[in-house]
Amino acid sequence: MQGTVALPGVSGAVLGSQDGLLVAGLLPAPLSGETVAAFLPQMFGRINQYSIELKAGNLTVITLGFGSVSWQILQSGEFYFAAMGKAGEVLPTAHLAMIANELGRQKR
Repeated sequence: MQGTVALPGVSGAVLGSQDGLLVAGLLPAPLSGETVAAFLPQMFGRINQYSIELKAGNLTVITLGFGSVSWQILQSGEFYFAAMGKAGEVLPTAHLAMIANELGRQKR
């Protein structure tokens, strides 16, 4: 996670399991990696269901904006990977997708 957080535009990152457990995380206070990891499968599952109902295909990435802070959430293999942006900065989405792809190749 330290390497991810060192990327330009990234202030935090979380790797969570399919059952919502924190595998690794580094977030600024007062955010909790455990809480974020717990919500990742639920968020992805619900939005993926809407995607299917809309006949838009399978969901691959979720991008959220909270004020001036962006989040990118990806499902990769057995994991969910989320990166939190820095206020007013752009996330390096292509680089984050490569990290998620590499993490997805790993097994628990």
